[in-house]
Amino acid sequence: MRSDWQRSLNKFNVGKKLFPEWGNKEKVKVEFKDGTGWIPSCADLYRILKPMGECEEERFPQSEGYEGRRMLLRFLRDTLMTDFPFEVLANEYKIPERE
Repeated sequence: MRSDWQRSLNKFNVGKKLFPEWGNKEKVKVEFKDGTGWIPSCADLYRILKPMGECEEERFPQSEGYEGRRMLLRFLRDTLMTDFPFEVLANEYKIPERE
């Protein structure tokens, strides 16, 4: 198991939870190890993904022949549309392990 994946698991749990107050619909809930929680919204994801794409474009600019934010887009597509574990996608997209 990659150390960055293990660190992510050590920070928080992610799961689906039924919310009666929202018409008994399931929502994703992030539960941090300190006991706090968060129900991420599309607005939250936008606020996270937009600067991630900008950072990828700065590091790997398309103007210099790299894929920049398109690589992030492909990673996100594969994350949502395949059953590949993170380690397989990390290898495919050459995601370095963070310390």
